Amino acid sequence: MNYIPLELKMKEIQKKFELVDKMSKNGITPFDMKEATDKAYKDGFQEGYCESNKQTIKMIYAAICIALKEKHEFGKKRCLDILRLVDEKVIYAFDSEEAVDEVFDKLGITINFDESIERIEEKQDGCDKND
Repeated sequence: MNYIPLELKMKEIQKKFELVDKMSKNGITPFDMKEATDKAYKDGFQEGYCESNKQTIKMIYAAICIALKEKHEFGKKRCLDILRLVDEKVIYAFDSEEAVDEVFDKLGITINFDESIERIEEKQDGCDKND
């Protein structure tokens, strides 16, 4: 255990009181500092969250284009058509739970990101859902 002499503790406490006193004279209280710090943290967190979402979605859109090109030889026009439709679904059509349910209902595909390995599975009832 680290022992700090009482005299050093008292000096540290005195410095804190002097700082609080100085801030209060300038119209800034410890509450103001805490409030400003909390707001800055929340704003920064929100900005970072939004930016990471943009980058993730951009990467997924790019992966869709590459997959369509490699698997089905899609060109620019068909890929743009798909991306515009995907974008419309993402922005206007439904939330993620409804989207996952609709993929299962219409295509028999389960999307489950709680699974770390097999996140996308085909329904095992024998129907091909217009493959």
